[in-house]
Amino acid sequence: MNIIYLAGNSLNNKTWIEKVKSEFDIFSTGTILNYDHWTNGKKFIDFGAKSKKLAELVKTQNNYYIFAKSVGAILALKTIYEKATNPQKIILCGHPYLLAKEVGLPKKNYRQQITN
Repeated sequence: MNIIYLAGNSLNNKTWIEKVKSEFDIFSTGTILNYDHWTNGKKFIDFGAKSKKLAELVKTQNNYYIFAKSVGAILALKTIYEKATNPQKIILCGHPYLLAKEVGLPKKNYRQQITN
């Protein structure tokens, strides 16, 4: 099983997602999508750039899962909604609903939109 890991926004989440991945490496392979703002001094993820990077990362994969926390959950749902990604399964750990509304994700039931 191949897992794509999407962390939360803050740099503290980098260590957390690395630990999660190390635990899951026992039974899977995977890749952490690192965020540029962790190193370039900006305070927030660039959803446009990361959406493209995530789509590029999975474009040749047929069978992958996404494990996402907070901002990573928004990124995952955004790319699924835009049909840029199509994971077999997705695990969301904490979803910042208000932030999702701020970045323009639809306000309807996410599950309904993702499965359509």
